[in-house]
Amino acid sequence: MGLLFPKKNELFMTHLAGIDQYHEGWALSLMLTDTEIVFTPRAFKNQSTIHLPIEKIISAKNELFQSEKDESVIARAIVGDLLFGTKGAIVGAMTAGKKKVTKCMYVIRYESNGQQKAIVLSQQQGGSSGFTKWNKALNAKLKPESQPAMAVPKDVTL
Repeated sequence: MGLLFPKKNELFMTHLAGIDQYHEGWALSLMLTDTEIVFTPRAFKNQSTIHLPIEKIISAKNELFQSEKDESVIARAIVGDLLFGTKGAIVGAMTAGKKKVTKCMYVIRYESNGQQKAIVLSQQQGGSSGFTKWNKALNAKLKPESQPAMAVPKDVTL
């Protein structure tokens, strides 16, 4: 594991969900081998290393997630009060609404004991060098998703 910069076939990501042994926000090293991804916490050396065999992985890709975040009622009330007094505080508080937040997260979907599960990760602050190359190498090792065969007509008349 590289100390500051990832080694070849290594990626630094932040764990958000999906690995019970690791807490949200932990910095992880993901080492891609020919047969597995090895997850290792970067800051906690006494924690277990997780091995995810490539054959169990269904997909690995960036996904967008949207959520709503409440805007600050208190901040708007304070600004309203400073600008227009008590009435401004009331109007300011009433104008607070919800703000849509979109986040891009890296999701590795896999099968374990007949159930589909997911590991959700995010790139560390400032990005993770080599992400595109690492992801392409991982996806090249995955089994292509089985797609139903389409019946192709022999002759088509338009």
